[in-house]
Amino acid sequence: MPRPAKSEQWHELMGTQSEAAPVTDSRIPAGRPGCPKFLSPAAKKEFRRLCKALAERRVLTAGDQRLLTLAAVLHDRWLRCLEKVALEGELTQYESRDKDGNAIFREKKNLNLVIAQESEKQLMAILIQLGLTPLQKDKPKLTGGAPAEPPKPGTAGWDLLNGD
Repeated sequence: MPRPAKSEQWHELMGTQSEAAPVTDSRIPAGRPGCPKFLSPAAKKEFRRLCKALAERRVLTAGDQRLLTLAAVLHDRWLRCLEKVALEGELTQYESRDKDGNAIFREKKNLNLVIAQESEKQLMAILIQLGLTPLQKDKPKLTGGAPAEPPKPGTAGWDLLNGD
């Protein structure tokens, strides 16, 4: 287990400098992605819930739209499959045919359960990328606030943008 970081006052008193990595904000401006129109009502609700959670943490950007859309679609698929599993059970009877064409009924894992499990894995990977899990909650950088004005001609920023 690592040793706890020393306070700034301690470093000042001892005449040392902290080697801890400074927490820096991102240069990417904050933004709110638009909710895609093709999402189902349940997926739209999840999309907006995720946006709200990320906005409260000050890590939401306009570029998060596709990742949030995937998360919302997977969440909706996961819920629908879990409803079917609750109705049909985790094991179901499937009909197959033997080599003579006779029907054989076999008990197998419900295919909706398989889809739900795959959706869970993919959704968990996306939530980790977004920093919405307990272990990842402090990893995303805070957004840089409102978008800055574009640089004016003749300023240093203008020269950087135009390669002058």
